[in-house]
Amino acid sequence: MVSQTATAQNNNNVILFTVDDLGWADNDLAYSQAFAAQRNDTDSFFETPNLRAMAQGGTTFTQAYSSSPVCSPSRASLMLGQTPGRHGITQWIGGPDERNAGFSYVRNLPLASTTIAEAFRGNGYATAQSGKWHLGEGNQATPLDHGFDENYGGGPQGTPGSWYSDNNGGFAWANNLPGGTGNPAREYLTDRLTRDAVSFINSNAGNPNAADNKPFFLNLSHYGVHTPINAPQALRDKYEQKLASGGYEKFDSLTALEKTTLATYAAMVESVDQSLGAVRQALVDNGIDQNTTVAFISDHGGLATELDRTPPPNLNGPLRNGKGTLYEGGIRVPVLISGPGVVAGQVNDTPIIGHDLFPTLLQSAGVALPNQTIDGVDLSGMLAGGGPVDRGDNAVVIHYPHRSPQGGFPSGAIIDGKSKLIQSYDHGGIEVYNLANDISETTDLERIDLDRTEDMRVEFHRYLDRTNSPVPTTFTIDTRHAGKSIPVANGDFELNAVTDNLSGGPGTTTALREIANWTWVNNVQLNFGGLANPDDGMLNGPDFVGTDGDGINGAMDGPQIVYFGSFTDTLGNNVESDLIGIEQTLDARLIGNGEYTVRFAAAARGDQGFLVDGLVRLLAGDTVIGEFETPEDLPGLFRDYQFIVDASTLDRSLVGQSLKIQLFRGTDGGKVSYDNIRLFTTAIPEPGSFGFLTAIACFISKRNRRKSKA
Repeated sequence: MVSQTATAQNNNNVILFTVDDLGWADNDLAYSQAFAAQRNDTDSFFETPNLRAMAQGGTTFTQAYSSSPVCSPSRASLMLGQTPGRHGITQWIGGPDERNAGFSYVRNLPLASTTIAEAFRGNGYATAQSGKWHLGEGNQATPLDHGFDENYGGGPQGTPGSWYSDNNGGFAWANNLPGGTGNPAREYLTDRLTRDAVSFINSNAGNPNAADNKPFFLNLSHYGVHTPINAPQALRDKYEQKLASGGYEKFDSLTALEKTTLATYAAMVESVDQSLGAVRQALVDNGIDQNTTVAFISDHGGLATELDRTPPPNLNGPLRNGKGTLYEGGIRVPVLISGPGVVAGQVNDTPIIGHDLFPTLLQSAGVALPNQTIDGVDLSGMLAGGGPVDRGDNAVVIHYPHRSPQGGFPSGAIIDGKSKLIQSYDHGGIEVYNLANDISETTDLERIDLDRTEDMRVEFHRYLDRTNSPVPTTFTIDTRHAGKSIPVANGDFELNAVTDNLSGGPGTTTALREIANWTWVNNVQLNFGGLANPDDGMLNGPDFVGTDGDGINGAMDGPQIVYFGSFTDTLGNNVESDLIGIEQTLDARLIGNGEYTVRFAAAARGDQGFLVDGLVRLLAGDTVIGEFETPEDLPGLFRDYQFIVDASTLDRSLVGQSLKIQLFRGTDGGKVSYDNIRLFTTAIPEPGSFGFLTAIACFISKRNRRKSKA
């Protein structure tokens, strides 16, 4: 808790320049030679000369993270200097609550908290918001209610009502962008917001020697480059010609529509870069460029082509996934800062996070932090060329306890140097990556470096506790073996059902049956019906996203998922048996003591139109030792289930038998999906008839007999 009341110590102006949905790689910054080589083209397809000029005159953070993988939480963190878990806006406003979460996210920026604009205005600054707000609905939820003197275009919406003004110069969802005389028709929204921002700068720059001159804080927050994808025709033509001219072989496989979308998206990127150039030029024209701090950031990562390439084809590579997920593509963002006291041309690879900008920008102007808990840290020392700051308890943590339309799942992440841990709130599963040599997050080290995993897991949960970050009520952790997976009893075993995407494609039955040692029960095979239903019965690869109204879009968070639909036996007959499914033998054996917990998630296809159930069994050898029948009204999104087997009550002849898990479609048929199947055990070996305690008892008895004789 920081409590200071000092006034501004200088007249430095401050501009926070935020772009929406801009990916880390959607620019022509090199970041490093290694990154430039990974682009795999002669030069970046994007052209951002003004961002590059800013990098030359300031500091670029190459490992910067947004406070959230979606809009509203990250923007609220920029305004308050707090993690989403603390301020409560954990989901984009207007988005759904997490199923069974046990909490609802906050839908308005808290009035009791002090925003960065209120802190500046309280110290004599003129303040203005230009562009996207998306931080509240209803009364007392506008920028004017949170410390801004002026508001150009900021309202409750997360997307623009229109990219172009009408014939009267007005925009849909006007948000204080009135039309009328003096406003051109068909003006591009990015240009309009820039025009209002430059006008604010010009009117507040004034004469530096005048007694009534006020410094200013400008929050220029563009709707670009958010969907819908649209850009001025001249810029679109430029990038379509670039594609047509060749030299970008990695785009050769794109369809004509995808190439058009890419060209339009690149034009949107250049349009916000032109806005940055216009703002910085206004500072030069007014003679205040030397006493103005400018911070550039994207609110989160770009939309990912890995999930849905049309539209838009953001170039998130080499990062994995994108917006809505906690993989690098969803949270690593470009951050640049220039201004007084900032070393020019500096490149810093220290991990930082969006809410660090709150104390950093206030410090740049000598404005005291408000009397509230701040989770961000001041980066001024690094900007001046110093070493990494001591983050203390303020670790780089991203907390997102919801699902996103882009495929994100309830989870949290902690970044410590080049080490990164992601933990699912659905089932407690952990992933660990070394970003120094695996920026694409292809190799999970959770079971390889157990000590590192456990240290990061402990720190992550301490952070959640310190910040009072809410997590879904379904989230539980086996603290006895957290972070460790032992492929025998007395530990936990996770089924990694699929490790590769299917190269053979739908219908390659042999390949499907060989993956991850799953075998079919009752000797059945898939009936693809001439590939009319290619996803029935498939084992899908990582990051699967459902399509065609299957009702589970964005629900996948693990590498294993099985659909059960129509089946035929080896003679080609349709199978109507109640128990059609698959099984896998685990690298684990039954020990006759303790409890075995089978934990999994299940869902029904949303397009079937009838009740459906499923069955999960645990076997020792060929003997069923426990089973769980899922409800007939399975939800369209995954819900967690579990059942427990008390091994101490089982027949002793089963001890030492291999454990198996079987998954079935239910008695009502239909399509059932299973995900994240895990086996936890508390089993411990039983002691022998004469052990350590018996020996101690005998020893004590002998000593007592000697004493009695004496």
